[in-house]
Amino acid sequence: MKEKDVVSILKEQGWTCSKDEVGDYFCVTDVGGAQLQVIPSVGKRSDHFRVSLMPSISSKEFSEAASFIMGNDGSNAPIIVSNEAPEKLSSFSGDDVIRLSEKALSWARSQSIDEGLSAYRVLPTDAKGAMPVRHLAALALAGDTVRLDEYKQSFGNGDRLGFVPYITSDMIDRALMIAKKINRGNSGLTLRDSRFFLQKIKKLELLKKPASVGNLVCTTQKQGNRGQTTFELFRVQ
Repeated sequence: MKEKDVVSILKEQGWTCSKDEVGDYFCVTDVGGAQLQVIPSVGKRSDHFRVSLMPSISSKEFSEAASFIMGNDGSNAPIIVSNEAPEKLSSFSGDDVIRLSEKALSWARSQSIDEGLSAYRVLPTDAKGAMPVRHLAALALAGDTVRLDEYKQSFGNGDRLGFVPYITSDMIDRALMIAKKINRGNSGLTLRDSRFFLQKIKKLELLKKPASVGNLVCTTQKQGNRGQTTFELFRVQ
């Protein structure tokens, strides 16, 4: 049995499955207010199998916020990841897949999205890998405009606060947009809105006018001696 066979069984159990940008299988299902994602891994050894579903949980809002901040379509951005080691099995069957999926579901139900987001919010600014984007997304969803504005001002003064090189001032601007929107009591960005505004924002300097879709409006203005651009996203009631 290989990963594609595991995926077929999970689909029969109601999971939504696909492949990521590098061709790896993943499957997603809703667990209460969270999204559980598994990435099947099946390793065949001479006398046993090493099997893992590598479960993680997230939320639609968090994944969309991280995607919007990064400036791409993105995918699932995990909030909590299970670090359990792969199981060593002498044989591997469909019953094992169902057992492992039920184990993943039980694990997901025992996790707290709020605690995971809280952990991301207190990360140091010199965190590595994907952690900085998740830090910004968690701050944005918490409406923490004070901290994000401090980051923005520091970047404007040439102090990157230890952030990894791929974090840009534009990303912090986009995190601030979400935080301000959260504070106004508006619902989270959808991926469709995010893609639209990312395209529009790139053109705003030339258009010199607000961009809008439905009742969402995005405006831009220059601020400071460095000519930084500030984006403002709001919903017209």
